[in-house]
This record gives sequence, C-alpha cells and structure tokens, in this order.
Amino acid sequence: IIINENHRINIKFLSITGDSPALSKILNFIGHGGYYCCNFCYVRGIDIGRKRQYFYGKKIFLRHMEKYYKQSKQAETTKENIYGHKGISILQDILDIPLPHAILIDYQHVTLLRHTKTVLRAIYKQLKPSDRERFDNKLKYQSFPHFFNRQMKPFKEFRFIQAVELRNILFYGFLPLSFEFIDNQQLAHFALFICSIRLYHSQPPMFGDKTQAIADKLFEQYYKDHGIFYSDIQNYVLHMHHHFGTQYQNYGSLANIGCFYQEDLIGHISKNIHGSNYYSDLVVHYYSIDFDLHAQISHTKYKTISKPIDLNVNIIINDYPTIIQHHDKICTCLNHLTCISIYRRCVIRNYIFHSLIYNKRGKSNSYFISYSKSANDYIKYFGRIILFFSCINRNYAVVQRYTQNQNFSYLFKTSPYFSLLEKPLDNCFSLLSKEPSDLFDIININHVIKHCITFEFQQQLIVTEVSAYHEHD
Repeated sequence: IIINENHRINIKFLSITGDSPALSKILNFIGHGGYYCCNFCYVRGIDIGRKRQYFYGKKIFLRHMEKYYKQSKQAETTKENIYGHKGISILQDILDIPLPHAILIDYQHVTLLRHTKTVLRAIYKQLKPSDRERFDNKLKYQSFPHFFNRQMKPFKEFRFIQAVELRNILFYGFLPLSFEFIDNQQLAHFALFICSIRLYHSQPPMFGDKTQAIADKLFEQYYKDHGIFYSDIQNYVLHMHHHFGTQYQNYGSLANIGCFYQEDLIGHISKNIHGSNYYSDLVVHYYSIDFDLHAQISHTKYKTISKPIDLNVNIIINDYPTIIQHHDKICTCLNHLTCISIYRRCVIRNYIFHSLIYNKRGKSNSYFISYSKSANDYIKYFGRIILFFSCINRNYAVVQRYTQNQNFSYLFKTSPYFSLLEKPLDNCFSLLSKEPSDLFDIININHVIKHCITFEFQQQLIVTEVSAYHEHD
C-alpha cells in the first residue's frame, strides 16, 4: 500500500483461518464430511452408523508442502478428488507461508462450538433430571471477575450458547462443579482434554518450553481412550486437535489465534449495512481505515499502568493495625492520617482489581487473587484483597490469605490417568480452605499475579486463575 512518495506499507499474508465449511471453499478442498478431509494429514474417515468416524491412530502421515501443491495441481488438471484436493486454492500464490502450514485451526469452532459442546451434551444426557437442574443452577449463578462479559449458560440453554460461554465452562467451571454428578473415571478422562487445551491456551506458557509436549501427551491419551466413554462422536473435529501441537509450535497460544475478533467485527458491521454486499467498502467506510492509513497518525507508545484508584477518605486507619505497623517499618513520620491513603480499587498492569471495601462490585469477584510475597518468592499464594493503600509513593494491597489443604489432583488419585494429570491439574486448580485464615499479607501491587475464579466444593474452595487476559470476550 503506497501512502505517499516516502512511505509504503508491505503486507505479508501469514495464514488463513475460519470454520471448516469456509476453509474447504477457499482452499478448494473437500468438506468435513469427506474421506480425506484433513488438511494436515492423510487420515481416512470410516463410516459407522451413517457417521464418519476418525479413530485414534498412533502413526499419522502428514501432508508436506511439496506434495500438497503437487496433489492440488493434479486435482486441478484431472478434475478429480486427489486425497481431498479438488484443485488449486486461490490463496496458493498469495500466502507468504506455504500451504498447509498457513492453515490455522480455529479453536473457537473446533474446540468450543463443536467438540466441547458435543461431549457436554453427551454427559448431560447421562444425568438424572434432578441432577441436571442442580448442575444448571450451579453454572448459572457462578460468579466471575467483572470483565467477563459472558459467563456460563446452563445446559438447558445450550441451543443459544456462545463460544465464550463454552470456553468458560471448559476452562473454569466444569471440573469444579461436576464432581457430585459425574463418574470420577469419566471426569478424569475429560480432565485430560481440559488440561491440554488450558496448556495450549495459557499465557504465559504454563510450563515454559515443555508446555507443548505436556499438552500433546494429555490429548493423545484423551483421544486414545475416547471410545471407552463415548460412542459415535469420534468425529473430524476430535481428530483436528491432534494437530494443535504443531500449530502451537508455529503460532503460539490459542488465545492469540481465535476468530472471536473477526466474528465480532463482522457482526458489528452487519448491523450497519442496508442491503449491501460490499463488506470491504463498509469496513473502510465505517472504521475510517483508509483515512487512518493516509493520515499518518503518530501512535503513542503503549504504557503499562499500575496505580491505585478510587480513594476512600472515610475509612478509619486505626481499624487496620497491620497497615500502621507496616507504615512504621518503612516511614519515620508520626502522622498516619496524612501519610497513608486508602483505595477501593487498583489498576495493575492495565487490569482493574477490586477490594472488599469496594461496595459497587455487585455479584462479580475481582478481589480474589494469586500472588507472591516478594520478587524472590516463587511460592504462589491465594487470598482476597481487603483494601489497597499507598505510603511514601509505594502502592500496596492488604490480602487475607487462604491456606491450601491438599493438591487438587488428589481428587483423582485412584484414576489411571493420575500420573499424567497430577502436574497440569495442580497448576490449573488449587484446593483451599473454605474460610480465610488469620494471616494478612501486605504486598506490593506488582506482586499480584492474576484474578482468580472460586468455586465452593464441600467444605473447601476450588480456585483457578484466569487463563489469558487479552483474548476477546
């Protein structure tokens, strides 16, 4: 794109993503009902009971870019189906990354709207009517941090469920809320899938360089034993997860590559159109893209903000002796009232955290956090924020700690999958005391790690961190 004589923008086309019908059309490939419908390998579907099934296979023969082009060219010439190819894709000479490496599996459709929805429906059918109602109520009334625009829908409303709501059920709510309703072995098996997707999605990577390898093993075992717990749903979308490891290696976290943004944009534009089919012109018109390119607007550098907000002048500092003690350690002044300022909320790395003295939080829970006590402390703690305060230009949070009773993975101790699940489960979920302890930690706000979601479980709490912040909600 030429801006003027001195400025030009070079555009690189990295990849193509979308749901299966859209990809099959633009790639000139057979649809997901065909025998060789996988863009990445030569797996052949098997017809069982009028359904195409893709069972686990240890050996997978991948499509390499040279053969991919050769077979698509052969299909173009012969007008025949060559291992799924119907001809050359219009993207063949446009993409800067060769096919099939440029194809992105959209986990919004494949993982959430297809496989997760299918499995959850199968599980829901196994429940008694009374258990279904109780489970639905738990999903419906579960609280989340305030920035979760969509939370969880009950199963009885699955016809209208959105991908984001399915993500919240899969990542956060299903395991903690389903123990009393579902067989432990079946739940342990589904936990393999939950943990694998959480690892592929985690930001930053949960286990560093080992994240992909651990996630691959979890899904492989899940796929291998899928037929033990479910029948007739070993379909194409289940098989596609077999290629998530390679995609993670090439493109990173699932949180970076979903279609949430694009679909939201298209949906927003569609509300503004009046019988027009020229979407490209509408995007340029309504979002002033052409103007922005030519205006050469100088963008300010992205800043990371961490500071307390929402000053509370009515609080009595003498009611909080721990704050006064901390003040006396770091400051020599004798006037607590002028030196200490109390706040209800705080912006930490551009995300807002609440405290218990913030009365407008409603049903949301943005005050339960994971944190460390110092920069050199690698132990992760959990607690609820009582309040924020500043003293001599330093910002702190007063956190009431919850103690950990045992590892979450202990609940699956009898499962044959325990050795695989132990480490991922204990990193995704924590089992804490139901009531807070008498321990209060005063921490620098920079030692707050993440918001947490809490679930009541018997006489305990199950706690899990937000997986990734920047994904579109």
